[in-house]
Amino acid sequence: MRKKDYEEAINILKEDGIIAFSTDTINGIATSFDNIKGIEKIFVLKKRDKNKPFALFFSENIEIEKFFYTSEIFWKIKEKFLPGQLTIVIKAKKIIPSILVKDGFASLRIPDEKKILKLIDLYKKPLACTSLNLSGKDVITEKKEFEKYFKGVYLFGDLKKKKMPSTVIKIDKKNVEILREGMIEKEKILKFINKESLC
Repeated sequence: MRKKDYEEAINILKEDGIIAFSTDTINGIATSFDNIKGIEKIFVLKKRDKNKPFALFFSENIEIEKFFYTSEIFWKIKEKFLPGQLTIVIKAKKIIPSILVKDGFASLRIPDEKKILKLIDLYKKPLACTSLNLSGKDVITEKKEFEKYFKGVYLFGDLKKKKMPSTVIKIDKKNVEILREGMIEKEKILKFINKESLC
């Protein structure tokens, strides 16, 4: 990625715009976590139910404790699996807009994708991200289809062919629940939890 690409993406985010990009799982669409109008616009573009919040994308240099109530279980799981193909649902702090919160919880990811991590580092804020698709349809992988359905959205880099989505877990106090099995096998997470006696 060129320096110019990062500068353009950051300017768009600062102006409450929307960007799309490939991740280490599936292609995504995102805006700044505090851009409520942008988040609402993504819901409209995707025809997505507002009961399905986005994930917050972090880099290693953005302070997670500012946004979430963390725990020993969380930090051990994070150290083992992130950056990577894992989404963690945990208790949210008030700094996270309510549109990204459901029943007091929100989700976070640190993707294993260098260009996204660098972008977040440069922007210095988490991104609110969801899959690049129309609700209920396959993830978009072709630029032509992207331009048809997501006019006005800046494409940061190239789209990749479809992969599996991330695995999603929920941490509630000392309980760890697997909500969706994705790229990381369920057994791998359960084995780690049992080995570390996290529950």
